[in-house]
Amino acid sequence: MPAQVTVFGGTGFLGRRIVERLVSDGSTVRVAVRHPERVHVGALHDGFQRMQPLAADVR
Repeated sequence: MPAQVTVFGGTGFLGRRIVERLVSDGSTVRVAVRHPERVHVGALHDGFQRMQPLAADVR
């Protein structure tokens, strides 16, 4: 069953791969990032509509 997931660190080396895997498995993924306008989603291709940048700063 597809889930809704929020990933912190989803733009980093490992996080990006985790996000890609979750999206390919059908999950809707929110990626918590400081600057949502900088999110690069080119690697997600057709899964882009299931990936949502979420502005967050947890410093």
